Amino acid sequence: MSESSLSQIELHDEIETPLSKETEIQRNYPNTMIRKGKGERIPFPNDTNLAKAIMQLSEMERQSIDDSVVSSVVAGQDRDSRLQIIGWKIETLLRKNNKL
Repeated sequence: MSESSLSQIELHDEIETPLSKETEIQRNYPNTMIRKGKGERIPFPNDTNLAKAIMQLSEMERQSIDDSVVSSVVAGQDRDSRLQIIGWKIETLLRKNNKL
C-alpha cells in the first residue's frame, strides 16, 4: 500500500463489529433488563410505571407524599435522607394499595 493511499483513509472510518446477543436484545427491547451472560429478558421497571402507580393513589395519599417532601426540605435534611424518606413513603403507600 502506497503512502498516498494510506493518507486517503479517513481516521473516522468505523469498523463494523457484530453485536453481542445482549446488546441486540437491549436495542430491540429497551424496557427490559438482560441477565448477564444468559441473554434472558426480564421486565425493567421504568419511571412511567411508578408515576402511573402514584397517580392512582388517592388525593389524600398523594398529599401525604408531598407533605413528606416539603417537611424534609424545610427541616434541612440532606439529600440522601430526603430521598430515603420519599422512597419509603411511596413504597409504603403503594404496597398498602397493592400497586407495587
